[in-house]
Amino acid sequence: MNITEIENTHISRIGGRCSATAGEPFNIAVTVFHEMTKDHYIETIAIGDGEQDYVVVELVPEVTAPRVSLPVRLEKTTVLKVCVCCNKHGRWETSWPVEVTEQTNCQSKEVSF
Repeated sequence: MNITEIENTHISRIGGRCSATAGEPFNIAVTVFHEMTKDHYIETIAIGDGEQDYVVVELVPEVTAPRVSLPVRLEKTTVLKVCVCCNKHGRWETSWPVEVTEQTNCQSKEVSF
């Protein structure tokens, strides 16, 4: 396997929103096109901000697929880091920027004429 093939099977593909409202959950979907055999598999998929992991999913070879969809709730604009760990090739990281805007409070007012 050449370096391009190794990279293509270890870099996660991320799907989800690039913008969100502060405090409201939204889904991030992660897929890794990698084999899942007893000898070569993705051990974990982690989503965090580079300083801490928000969630870590442990995978079982020959039983699970390297795909997850997880709800995330952010309070500020963040570059999410999705890290996958292969038992043979180590840790691979992909970035996903999410712009977070403040929640708007639209209060209806009664108007009299």
